[in-house]
Amino acid sequence: MINEKAALPGAALPESAAAKPQVLAADCRASGDSSARLTLDELNRLLQDEKLQATFESADKWTRSCWSTAIEHLAASGVPFCSDTCREIGAPEPSHPNHIGAFFMAAAKAGIIRPVGFIQSTRRQRHAAWMRQWVGGDAR
Repeated sequence: MINEKAALPGAALPESAAAKPQVLAADCRASGDSSARLTLDELNRLLQDEKLQATFESADKWTRSCWSTAIEHLAASGVPFCSDTCREIGAPEPSHPNHIGAFFMAAAKAGIIRPVGFIQSTRRQRHAAWMRQWVGGDAR
């Protein structure tokens, strides 16, 4: 998409640039259709999902299991919770902080939890940073 602010003064934008979303041809391995058309938004969503999956899988199996169990347990309680709550009930620190987001997104995509708002962290290391608050239930 053309940035209107970056255009030279007096230069007219092409009509096609302002009205149509960009479409890319991409290899769609799942369906075997190599002529599938994707918009940039769809491609971005697919790449984000792929990155989350890779991050989730890069955590060791024991840590994934502990966090998944903690999230499922807290979701079943019906009480809003966050990653700090999981730590309080014994979920171990993962080898990389990005793993925690991947654990929560995997649970949300599975319909185990859904976002309900934001809360400030009580952990000293986080300096009262805002984080997502979750509750058990259908995330779709």
